[in-house]
Order: sequence, then structure tokens, then C-alpha cells
Amino acid sequence: MSNIDEKLCGLAIDACSTAQFESFVHSFHAGLIGTSFVPLGGMHDGGADGFEEAMFESSARAGTFLQASKTQGVERKIRQTIKRLREVGREPKTAIFYFSIPLGGSDITEEKLSEELDVSIKIRPKAYICAHINHSQQTAAAYKSHLEPAIYPLLKIGGAGQDREYPFSARTACAFIGQELKRRRGNASLLETISESLIFWALEGTDPDSGKLMSEDEILSRIFEAVPASKQFMRSVIHSKLAALSSKSNPSGRQISWYRKEGLYALRFEERQKILEDNADEIQLFSAIGDEITEIARGKLPERLYDSIPNILKAVRSAIEVIFRKQGLDVGLFLSGGEEASLDGVDIAEELDILASEAARNAEDISCIRDCLADIVRKIIYSPTENQREYMQRLSSTYFVLFALKNEPRIVEYFSGMARNLVLYIGSDLLIKMLSEYHLPPEGQLITNAVKIIKDAGSRLILTEGALDEVFTHLHATVLEFDTYYSRVEGKISAAFIPAIDRILIRAYFYARLDLNTNGSAPKGWLSYISQFCSYEDVRRKKSARGLQLYLCDRYGLDFESKNDMLTKVDRDQLQQLKESIEKEKGATKSSGAILAYNDALQALRIFSKRNELSESTVPNPYGYRTWWLTHERATERASSRAFGSKMPRFVMRPEFLLNYIGLLPSKSEVVQSYKNVFPSILAVSLGRRAPANLVHEVLTAASESIEVDESRARVMLSEFADQLKADKLRIYETQINAR
Repeated sequence: MSNIDEKLCGLAIDACSTAQFESFVHSFHAGLIGTSFVPLGGMHDGGADGFEEAMFESSARAGTFLQASKTQGVERKIRQTIKRLREVGREPKTAIFYFSIPLGGSDITEEKLSEELDVSIKIRPKAYICAHINHSQQTAAAYKSHLEPAIYPLLKIGGAGQDREYPFSARTACAFIGQELKRRRGNASLLETISESLIFWALEGTDPDSGKLMSEDEILSRIFEAVPASKQFMRSVIHSKLAALSSKSNPSGRQISWYRKEGLYALRFEERQKILEDNADEIQLFSAIGDEITEIARGKLPERLYDSIPNILKAVRSAIEVIFRKQGLDVGLFLSGGEEASLDGVDIAEELDILASEAARNAEDISCIRDCLADIVRKIIYSPTENQREYMQRLSSTYFVLFALKNEPRIVEYFSGMARNLVLYIGSDLLIKMLSEYHLPPEGQLITNAVKIIKDAGSRLILTEGALDEVFTHLHATVLEFDTYYSRVEGKISAAFIPAIDRILIRAYFYARLDLNTNGSAPKGWLSYISQFCSYEDVRRKKSARGLQLYLCDRYGLDFESKNDMLTKVDRDQLQQLKESIEKEKGATKSSGAILAYNDALQALRIFSKRNELSESTVPNPYGYRTWWLTHERATERASSRAFGSKMPRFVMRPEFLLNYIGLLPSKSEVVQSYKNVFPSILAVSLGRRAPANLVHEVLTAASESIEVDESRARVMLSEFADQLKADKLRIYETQINAR
């Protein structure tokens, strides 16, 4: 089950009824604690509870009660509940209250009411629920069952019209896609720099003399924990990068020692010394800022709270992490923009309440510490000292690096939302590729994994009868070719010969038979290999494709559209016109070419009719068009432009887009955790120091263009940018798919 978006969770809590909220809390709390509760008396029927909201009693601990409420009067509700419990003969020892509203200083209220009522009071406000919604499968399931139905209209694009609140910043997503479009050749230079920086950082602390060495897997593990988005490119470059950095031919000289026998790595002495010098500079900056914060705190706090200053220092760094996680683009522009830059405000009120509660040693000190903490953070943002400005600018550069790597919560939210709403007609070329991935290890099934991820996210995937016929015909031709050329020499095919085999499924078969980069489930023979997908005899004699249809739909979660259904939705004259244009574009002369041209023309026109069905051109939608043809096919789009004019909207999406922007994207929870790991640490300052100047300039330029407009204009720009990125045929991606 994919992660629940925390902002959508908040929207659902606001929108749900009291009954829905009560049912949700009952299931949610059980998912968190593992303890079940049973209704006390009746539900709104004048029973023992007698409250507007139901009360639940623990089945495992006597005297422990649970209640969910959508009331605004928190203290009044708690007092009434405890009073009524005692009136009906109960002896409450612990009472847990879930409220649907945001509550600042809930710890203070807990302490006060616990003492007043002689009951251990636990308050769980809206922010607590959102922060823990992905705690387990059961908490997520509670959301799906009881809260999500309240916002179904919002989840349907256009369902709420102009009032739709999108769970991401349109301007942040617009800035990201804007700079991605300008970097048509991909992130090669950025990744080159960042991969080396991450390797050096991961190897910090290694020392051969002390036996402190690291394996390649340990290096990757440390990097992935800090920057989860690096998984997309580090796996493919780590081995070659380590080899280059440990080679005498490295332009910078050998920087890493490789202990071949053990397969372990360590930084060389000279590199360790350089890093120590850099870190000393950064630690000195940390220390200077710590001294400045201490001085501010001593001027704000009473002397009795001086012992809490170390906790306040930690809280300030945590607050800065939250600021960059929630408003990194705005803050980065503000810090980099000089006098003309402005910042509307930093919104971390709820986080400051939590941080103050954690920093305080007594409940009565929370308010005082919160005021001090807020004042320090305000000064660092709006009137920093020279040290604080340098520190924040380095962190800003780090944010821009993470931003460009898609390691940004709002970017993850945006592409997750896009995945929930796509309608994709899958091309026969990709279906054949997916079949060929059957025996690959899970990490090697690129298209299969991407399709599974977007299906799980809520996308609709459609298999057309035309695409099915093409896959079935391809299988038939493959079987005949194998019988003619390979069956009699099967035992003599070597690993060196396999790449020369033209048919992708025959290549995949021999790789699996020789157990080369497979998942360990080698087929017994050619017949059993084909029979994994459908009846061998049906394929060989070209009888019926129904078995293959059912297999593809079941395995990959596809819906099926027949040609007759598609024909009722398209213009026959346009169909003939486009078919003829495709035949000219491809130079088709045989009857088989005419059939393929007809299938492609019908597929293309169905994309446009589907877009009309879903009102994709009339309803505001920052994700761009929902309906696309997922394929490596290019000729049909060129033929469409020739037949109907160059202004015809693009309709073909390369699978690399899904793989790189959705399939390989880290989860939001991973990104949030990485910000907590990175920003309070030396790594953040270190990455900021190594950030390529041109990268920061690219992001700043794109961000400035998007920030200058309001959210409505940003959504329109975002829609246009999104379609350009989805339809980009020339872009070079970090992870490529071999279409052959």
C-alpha cells in the first residue's frame, strides 16, 4: 500500500462526519498501539456514555478509555467526559482523546487536566494523526476505509472546480519542471559532482590504520539513508565511481584506497586531511552560530531555564530543517535574492509547539521556551548575523541540490498526485518488453515495476484489442522463428552469442536458460517458457488470443477495450485519414503494415476522445493531460501532425518518464526523514559547498519565474510544463530503457 499524503489526511479529517471520525480513530488507534477498544454502552442512544461522541473502553486495561471528537471546546469536552464516566460508575485511570482540530500547547492542557481530574489525560490532535497516518498498514487502512471517502470528490480531478486545494505548492512544482525542461540533456554533470561528494561523505571516518573500512553496500546504505532520491542513479554508478576514484589514472590522483582481497574501501590519508580541514571550518561555523544562539537565549530566558539552552540549540536546528522541508524554495530565493527579495512568512507554528515541548523540562516552561525559540528562528531568517547568513546560504544551496534530485517533499507529492490520475493505453512494444522481464530479478524489471507502481498509486491502465493482436502476432512470429532457427541448436547457444539474437523474447529465454542475471526460476524449455503467458498451441497455430488477454489483464492489472468499443468513440473519416498518413510515414506496403497503421490510428484518436470524455481540456488540472499512449512509438505522432496540423496536442508518453519521475521516486516519508538526517548535520553544509554554481543558477531562474505569478497562473503554467515533460522525446534520463 502506497503512503498516505499527510495533507490529504488533514483535508479528510476536516471533511469527514463525526461518525466517520469515530470509526477511523477506533481502527487507527488499534493500529498504533495494538490494543482494541469496545463501545461503552450505546452509540448515541442514551446508553451509559450519554455523549454526542462514542466512548470506547479498553478490552485489555480496566480504567482506560478512548474518545474521538470534532468539537472545538477541548477542555470542556474532556471535563464532561470524565464527569459522565464517574456518574455511570466507571473509575477512569487513563483517557485518550483524539480531536479533529489543530491544537498548540496540547502538552500543557494534558498536564493541567491530568492534575485537575486525577486521571492521566492523553490528547492527540489533528497534527498527531497526520504525522502517524503511515505508521503501519492498519493505520493506512483506517484512513482508506473511514476518511478517504469524505474527500473522493477532491481526488477526482476537477471535482471541486476552482475550490480544489491541491496537496502541493503549484509554484514549487512549476519551478522544478521548468528547470527540468531547460536541462534537456539530463542531470549528467550534476550527478557526476553529487555522486563523488556523497561517496566522500559516506567514507568519512574510515581509517585503514584503525581497521575502519567500508564495503560498497555499506557506502550505498549510508548514502541512501541520507538522500533517498540518490537510489535512482547511485546504484548504476557506484562501482565505476569507486574504481575511478581508486585508480592512479584519476585526474585528481588516487583519492580512495581499495583493498581488493576484502573488497573494502577507505579514504586515503590526503583526502582525510582535506575533509578534516573542511569539516573543521564547518564545525567552527556551527560553533559560532551556537554561541550566538546561546547569547540570544540567555537574554530571553529567566536564569532558572539556562540549563535548557542545549535543548534549545537542538530545537533551532530542527526548526531550520522543518523550514527547508516545508518552504525551502521560498527561503532559498529570499536568501539568494538580495534587497529585492521578499518572504511572505515562515509557517512552522505547530512544529514550534512540538519542539518547545520537547526542549522544556517542565510543562510550565513550555510557553517561555517557545517564545524564545520563535524569536531565535525569526532573527536567523530575517536579520541574520554574518555567520548565520553564511550558514543559511550553504543550506540553501544544499536544498537546491536536493530539489534538482527530486528529494523534495512537495515534488514527491506532485508526482504522486499525477500518478493517481493517469489513464494510460499501453503500447504493444512495452507489453512485449514486460513479458521479456519475467525471469529478471525484481530490480531489473524496469517497465514492469514502473507499471506496478503507477497502478498501485491509482492510475488506470488499458489494454486495447489492437495492442493485444500485435503482441499475439509477435509471439506467433517468435515461436515460428525459434522452431526454424534455434530449436535444433539450442544446446549450443552460448552467452556470447545471445546479444546477437534479434527477437527480444528469444534473447530473454536464453538468458533465463543459462541463468544469466535472472531471478533463479529458469524455464524447463521453450514450450514451457511460452506457456507461462498463454497456450503454446494457441500461439503456434494463431488460434485465439483470449488466453493471452486474460493473462495480461490479470498479471498487470489492465482494463480491456475492444475495437468495437473504441470505434464508437472516434470519427471514421479521421480514422481513414490518419491511417493513410501513418502508412506514408512508415512506408508500409504490405497488408500487415496496413493493419498496424489502422491499429495505431485508432489508438491515437481514442486518446483524444478519452480526453474529451474526461473533460481534460476544460477543467483546471495542474497535472496536465491525464490520458496518454505509453509507448516508444514515434511515427504515429509525426503522421498525426501531418494529417491534422502541428497544433494537435501530443499524446505519446515515453515509459522513461514514468520510471524516472514516478517509478523511482522516493516516498514522501523517506524524503522527510532525509531532511531530518541532512539539515542538522555537517552533510548539509558540505553538500551546499560542493553544489555546482550553474545548478543553483538554473533553479533560481526557474523558481523566480514561477514565484512571480500567483497560484492560479502557476497551475496553468504547471499544466503546460507537465505535458511538455511527459511528451519530451529528446530528453536524456538518468535511467534508460532499452526499447529493443
